Amino acid sequence: MTDLAASSAPVSEPSAGSAAAAPSMAGPRLWPAWMISAGLAVALVLTVTPSIANRPRFFLMMGGPVLGGLLFSLWLLFLSRLRIRDRFLLLLGWVLFPVLAGWLSVSDAALRTAMLIYGLPLAVFAITGALTVCGRSLQGWKWALVCLAVGWLSFTLVRNEGFDGEYYPEFAWRWSPEHESTLPL
Repeated sequence: MTDLAASSAPVSEPSAGSAAAAPSMAGPRLWPAWMISAGLAVALVLTVTPSIANRPRFFLMMGGPVLGGLLFSLWLLFLSRLRIRDRFLLLLGWVLFPVLAGWLSVSDAALRTAMLIYGLPLAVFAITGALTVCGRSLQGWKWALVCLAVGWLSFTLVRNEGFDGEYYPEFAWRWSPEHESTLPL
């Protein structure tokens, strides 16, 4: 009988003063980041669709990541609802990790082009995914930075041996023999 009485007892509502004293845990506003991610995914899918003419495919391949990266930077700075410090730390990682990956990777213009085409969308997906999983915690930005670092630094493990006629990069492991060295003399 005491359980029934306890469960039917009225629950006291928090007063207006105590609600104002409690910190807000709204979390980051992620829907714009997911919309940008979806746009980048559509652009990536369209770049590998062979029935589209080469010029629009090339513009999607090069312009999609640049436009998506710019929109994502604007979201991160102005619309994300992250703390100011977290915004600028993520923005610092957003800028420094690609520079570090380019510096550590094989010195090759084709790889840097592939880093632009595939690295920017990967970075957007990494930050958005990490903030989705642990964005409500105060340490969510740290996980986003770790995912961003892993995404960008993965390009140090490969080299691009060029692009084929369909604009697909020909990735190879950095330590594998180059194609020219395997040809008979």
